[in-house]
Amino acid sequence: MIRAWLRNIVVALSCAVAAFTFRLPLDLYALGLSNIEGRLAIPLTTESVGVDTAVLQKAFRSHEPIEVRVLNPWTFMFRFSCEICPDTDRGWT
Repeated sequence: MIRAWLRNIVVALSCAVAAFTFRLPLDLYALGLSNIEGRLAIPLTTESVGVDTAVLQKAFRSHEPIEVRVLNPWTFMFRFSCEICPDTDRGWT
């Protein structure tokens, strides 16, 4: 009787921790988005890509090509909390 009750508590607690761990990045992402007023306009032309690339390369003091990497709430939280991660993305630092 006590074993079954204890097992149910452990399962419920494990589910709660898993739900919290999954939900936390989404909540923080939503909080960050709530501070932005309006929506960004989609560019109608991409003629300034070369100019933008040159400006970014000058700002980063790099001649390497500029790469855009996808960042979602989970990868952000993983990179934010990981102290021993290889720092392959120069844009992160």
